[in-house]
Amino acid sequence: MQIRWIGYRVKGFLAAADRGLYWDMICKSAEQRLNVLRFWEHHGLSATQEAFGVSRRTLYAWQARLRAGAGKPHTLTPGSTRPRRLRRRSWPASLVQEIRRLRMAHPNLGKEKLFHLIAAFCKDRGFKVPSVRTIGRLIADAPDKMRHARLRSSRFHQGRVARSTRERKPKGYRPESPGDCVAWDSIERRLNGIKRHLITCTDLASRFGFALGVTHLSSRQALLAWQVHQTSARQSR
Repeated sequence: MQIRWIGYRVKGFLAAADRGLYWDMICKSAEQRLNVLRFWEHHGLSATQEAFGVSRRTLYAWQARLRAGAGKPHTLTPGSTRPRRLRRRSWPASLVQEIRRLRMAHPNLGKEKLFHLIAAFCKDRGFKVPSVRTIGRLIADAPDKMRHARLRSSRFHQGRVARSTRERKPKGYRPESPGDCVAWDSIERRLNGIKRHLITCTDLASRFGFALGVTHLSSRQALLAWQVHQTSARQSR
């Protein structure tokens, strides 16, 4: 079986497809800047500034970026506007320690309730009272979030549930005698709008197979299949 791409033996098809994909991935801002540069090239500086409201310095900066990128429009994509030097919260260390103390004394106390306690603390010491949002950010700045971790309980309030590990067939295990390892499975069959289930059983040592057809899957049907399997195994022996 041969697989041929669309445009097989068409000269320049892959290059045109690649170029179309490239232009489809360029953002709208880069296309707008490229159009402004083209307008500047044809109509001059004064007309461009009057039409688009762009300064002369910005136009030359865009032109330099386009030349440095070998004329590729994606180089005009706007960069990140995140400032290089960010403002940092500078609050007294005693204030942060008081927030931590209250969070430890009253586990998971929210910032709204902490605000009233911190306001009284700041007024006694002449500090500026932080807002509710600032208190939340001071809590978030801490590595441990000033959280008093408790033992989580389940929704049934009985504590942690110790889950028992399920017994599974070890890797590479081979049964030696019949009955050492039995495989059970269920198969669903649908025909003409009728749904039936098959509970299958296979003895890995004797290769004894058994299947029981039931209308639905339940623990009662599984128990019935197990009882029938035990009876059939005794009769086969």
